[in-house]
Amino acid sequence: QISLARMIQKANPTVKIDFSQIRDRHSGNPSPQFPLPKGEGEGEGGKYLLAENYPLEKKIKELNIESLIQTNPKKDNADVISKVRSIRSLPFILLLLFLCFFLALPLVSTLAFSFLGFVILGNAKTAIEDGNLSDAQKSNNASRLFFNLAQKSSGLLLTQAKLIGQESSLTPIIRNLSLGQDLSMVARYGLDASRILSQVFMGRSINPKEDFTKGTSLLKNATVLFRQNQAEAKSDLAKEGVPKDLLAKARSMDSVIKIAENVIDVLPSLFGFDGKKTYLVLFQNNMELRPGGGFIGSYGLLKLDLGRIDFSIHDIYDADGQLREHVEPPFAIRRHLNLPHWYLRDSNFDVDFARSASSAGLLLSKELGKRVDGVIGVDVSFVKSILEAVGPVYVADYKETVTSSNLFKLAQSHAEKNFFPGSRQKKDFLKSLFNAMQLNITFRESLPYLPLAKTISESVFRKHLLFAFNDKGLQDLFTVNNWSSTLWGAPDGAPSTSINDFLGINEANLGVNKANYFVKRELFHNVNIDDKGNISQTLKIEYENSSNAWPGGDYTNYLRVI
Repeated sequence: QISLARMIQKANPTVKIDFSQIRDRHSGNPSPQFPLPKGEGEGEGGKYLLAENYPLEKKIKELNIESLIQTNPKKDNADVISKVRSIRSLPFILLLLFLCFFLALPLVSTLAFSFLGFVILGNAKTAIEDGNLSDAQKSNNASRLFFNLAQKSSGLLLTQAKLIGQESSLTPIIRNLSLGQDLSMVARYGLDASRILSQVFMGRSINPKEDFTKGTSLLKNATVLFRQNQAEAKSDLAKEGVPKDLLAKARSMDSVIKIAENVIDVLPSLFGFDGKKTYLVLFQNNMELRPGGGFIGSYGLLKLDLGRIDFSIHDIYDADGQLREHVEPPFAIRRHLNLPHWYLRDSNFDVDFARSASSAGLLLSKELGKRVDGVIGVDVSFVKSILEAVGPVYVADYKETVTSSNLFKLAQSHAEKNFFPGSRQKKDFLKSLFNAMQLNITFRESLPYLPLAKTISESVFRKHLLFAFNDKGLQDLFTVNNWSSTLWGAPDGAPSTSINDFLGINEANLGVNKANYFVKRELFHNVNIDDKGNISQTLKIEYENSSNAWPGGDYTNYLRVI
């Protein structure tokens, strides 16, 4: 132990060594502080303890500890020289890294800012869909900021690319940046237009004509920019780097834009800026199919004066009960419904909706003495799609929550069952439902504007929402766009070698029930043209009616094939 202590002290002279004895408190004799078992070779003790006669000092000397703890001067000098050289080369490395970073910064910042711009622009569109215009405005402003930053950094990037003759390789990046900037402007124009026009429609505008002009101008700017963006997006180069979900959302608005760009110039006339307008709205139940869309159970009067909307809904039998002169009904109505007069509820019997609308306007005039500037037809499917867009609506008068899935059932149970002419059931329920929907749309904090606009536009294209006008210019516009379900022939000057082939299936349910809800049909149409150019066609229609009781029943179908 003394030898080991001296070895330690020699290696490190600062180590102090003390000796002490602890006496046994019983016997008073010195005792070791750490009792150790006897060493190996004596039959007991730890396995690795040294025996009493182990040559400890000799073994320690053989280890040559002093040489082991000495340093290697040559190695130390080499390390010092290497460290000095590393320190001297450090500024050069840092400068090189800085230059590389500086050269790459325009590219990195342009790509990063563009990407953030597209992501936040997608958030803006989602906020619009959720009806949160405040968040949409904030997100759109942020996206424009990132696109502007990307635009500034792209200028330096183009300068760098020109120095090495690679400016053409930046074309996709620059196109995407321009596309993003335009899309953000489309969103800005649309948001501003919706804010201004909503004030006009709700009668809150101080100068409605000026505000309407401003709103429609913004809307026109949005449609023009959207079409430009759409053309850019069709390019393969422009698609690189643009989030696919954003392009998909932009394409989903095509039907809305198509209607907006076609009617933008006639909106002042439609909304009563050149004189008050009154439109007859026919609520048609397509569960009881009629040529114009369905049986007319209720009607509404939509009045527009300088953009302000006033709408009321009425029972069709209230008007029909005031007919004071005979109007000869169509042959099928007189024969199969056994009605001597023609009433407003059966006015939509022509296969051409514009002609049916003309009949409806005439009958309304004879019944109530009111003249209208146009007719709008809506069916149950349209109301259902509106409910899908805005969500469930609670009708307090009936203590019912109306959804797109239970609309038909509730309408039938509250308005049709035990109904008779003169009853106010139908009027009261539909009026309550409309008032609830109007309040829901007008006063809710967040309105899904884009889904609502898409629903309306898709309903127009699917003929669940139809228009007809007295003004020939307006009517021609809606006819050529196929928004009036109007029959019109081939354009003048069509080549003589062309064949105007068409097929229309037109049905009228004269069974006084809602069988069409339960009817399925399948059509088989074959067209054959022989060597001489003669055309022969065969048409087969198969019907399946799964109902046998109210509100369904036998399907009495007055069928016309065009």
